[in-house]
Parts: sequence; C-alpha cells; structure tokens
Amino acid sequence: MDVVKKFDRYCYELQILTKDEEPYSAKLSMMRRKLRKYLAEIAKLEGDYSDKFELFWKVAYYMPINMYLRGDDEIDSSTLLTIFCGEMTDFLAVSNQYSSRIHLYLGDLHRYMAKDQVQYQIAKIYYEKALELDSGMGRAYHMLGMMEECHISKIRLFLRSLTSMTPFNSEKSLNDSLENLQLENNEEFSSFVVRFVHWAVFEQ
Repeated sequence: MDVVKKFDRYCYELQILTKDEEPYSAKLSMMRRKLRKYLAEIAKLEGDYSDKFELFWKVAYYMPINMYLRGDDEIDSSTLLTIFCGEMTDFLAVSNQYSSRIHLYLGDLHRYMAKDQVQYQIAKIYYEKALELDSGMGRAYHMLGMMEECHISKIRLFLRSLTSMTPFNSEKSLNDSLENLQLENNEEFSSFVVRFVHWAVFEQ
C-alpha cells in the first residue's frame, strides 16, 4: 500500500476514534505521530499535496479541538492546545514547500489559546509568516482581518483574502465591516469607499 493510501486510511480511522477517545489518549497521540510520519513522506513526493495537509489539520487537530472546547475546563483546553502547538512546531522541519500551511495552523492554535493579547500577537506573527512564505494564502489574510480592530484595516485584509491566488470566502466578513464602517462614517462614506478601494487595489 503506498504512503498516500496509508495516510488516507489512518485519517479515516482517527476521525472515528476521535469521537470515543480523549485527545490526550496514548492511542490518538500515536496515530497523530503516525500521520505526521506519513505526511513527511508525502511532502517529498512530486506534485501538490496541500489537500493532504488540510485533511491532516482537520482530522488530527481541528476536530478534536472543537469537540474539546465545548467543555468548560479552560485549564485542560489550554494544556491540550499547548501539546498540539508543540507537535505542530516540531513538524515545521518537514518541508519548505508546505511550511506556510504549518505556520497557518500554528496561528490557528495560538488564536484558540488567546485569553490575552500575548497569544493574539503570537497568532498574528504566525499568520504573517505564512503570508511571507506564500503571499497568495487567502485564509491567512482572512484570519488577520478577523483579529484586526481597525475597520479600514479589516476591510483591506478581507479584500486581499478574496483576491488572493488561493482565495478564502471573506465576503460576509467584508460586508459586515463595511456596514459597521458606514454606521460610523455616514457623511463621508461614499467618498471614503472610492479612496479606500483605490488604496487597497492599486497601492502596495
């Protein structure tokens, strides 16, 4: 069985086990380690396997986090996220080709941990690093936009997200930000939009 098929099989098995096992369990930890091993081998293959990295993120980390964060134990949640951050950080050495995605996932993990500005700033650093490695990653622009407080900056980031090489659907967030800005700037809004769009699209 080739490595891609092994990876897909383990992802399927992990998805099923996640419903019954605690994320801390030795069994799930072993399966995540096995998936990282297979993914490291996949990263050496010719071609684009970004979809496998996305599947890995969703099955091994995103789904367990969402299930676990529904509980009320913030201490255990923080510990779990710290463990996941450690695993993902160790995985950075796998491949330069996919390191932008790993930085994106690390940004997500720190954003989930964000109980204070320190974690938010760390998350932003990882998202910015992801964009430094791959400026066409629309989701990184979207996440930075979600964390931005300034309406103007939010709109610019959502526009970049929508128009990136790999776009992310930021249309609802963009519309919400435009509405919020309009409420605060009724008199100047029309002229502002013209000036802003020119700045966002044509100025670097």
